Amino acid sequence: MNREDFRKLITSRMIFMDGATGSILLKRGMPTGVCQEKWIVENPEVISTLQREYRNAGSDIILSPGFGANRPLLTEHGLGDETVSLNKALVNVSKKANPDALIAGDVSMTGVSLEPMGDTTFEELIGIYKEQISAIAEAGADLIVIETVINLADARAAVIAAREVCDLPIMVTMSFNENGMTLYGTSPESAVITLQGLGIDAFGVNCSAGPDNMYPIIEKIVRFAKVPIIVKPNAGMPKVGEDGSARYDMKPEEFVSHFKRILDLGGVNIVGGCCGTSPDFIKALKDNFSDFKVKSDIYQKTFEDKMVATSRLGVFLKDAEDFEEVEVDVFSPDEIIDEINEMQSDFLCIKGSDPAKIEAALRVYNGIALYKGDPKEGVIEVLNKYGAVL
Repeated sequence: MNREDFRKLITSRMIFMDGATGSILLKRGMPTGVCQEKWIVENPEVISTLQREYRNAGSDIILSPGFGANRPLLTEHGLGDETVSLNKALVNVSKKANPDALIAGDVSMTGVSLEPMGDTTFEELIGIYKEQISAIAEAGADLIVIETVINLADARAAVIAAREVCDLPIMVTMSFNENGMTLYGTSPESAVITLQGLGIDAFGVNCSAGPDNMYPIIEKIVRFAKVPIIVKPNAGMPKVGEDGSARYDMKPEEFVSHFKRILDLGGVNIVGGCCGTSPDFIKALKDNFSDFKVKSDIYQKTFEDKMVATSRLGVFLKDAEDFEEVEVDVFSPDEIIDEINEMQSDFLCIKGSDPAKIEAALRVYNGIALYKGDPKEGVIEVLNKYGAVL
């Protein structure tokens, strides 16, 4: 599906995604401790049955089960060299089981840590995602879903990778703690503004909490979203048993009862379930909200140019004056990356005229940057690509 058709679809009516996968596979015979993606490929009938149940319950979008199918995580199981083949196989399993549904290639965190805290460069992380997403696209997925992300840098790397290897629609969902921030300190406002600046097609929240506790997060996102919003909660908060397993007690009826308040915020028209949910939860959503009138006019709103987002402190500020200016023309691309990694201020203002060096700065900066200079040919294209504010 091309991006234009996808945008028309997701702004025309309520769109229903699927629900939990891993926890249900465990109940249906998948052993603990195995590589889930490899086991699924070797036992495709189990996932096929589950995904058909989601489709019959009303899911428009089915996630291909490649949540951990990136090279670093597969390497932990000795399967790094099967990254491409496994991702293609996982998409094909889902396509075969649901030929009339939209199949989304599932992408998530990689487990690596970025410089300067870790050993992986931002470009290396983009390369990891490129390998996985290229395989997903080549296998014929209809769109890319980047989900359960807690680090905005990972989300940015995955979006940039997707944009550079394919033209499929991109949806991103992040997970937030009880304090309304991701584990890495990103606010919902910062996340949606930064990622929609990179050109994603929808943004929202998955996992995190039950729908009863998700309202404050969605309320913040709605204020600044210019793309459709996704809500994919757990079946309430988990209760951990003596064996360490998580139990979710919320029933489909209660799950659905909390959605009306969220939907009335406007802008939310892609819904589904995460941990603890099942096809029964999706059916309940479908039965209650298939005729819900979406408010597509909300996506036409704009926000002022002086509003700047950053993930470094997880804040969103208006008319901020404390910017660190970086004159990129006097540095090499590698030096630019070092300068930004060593920044003391939360906000970046770029000065310069070399499009390649401007891109080097914008590519690694984890937020929305300002640009001060002459937006000549070549510069404007780079600013637009990364959502920078002129």
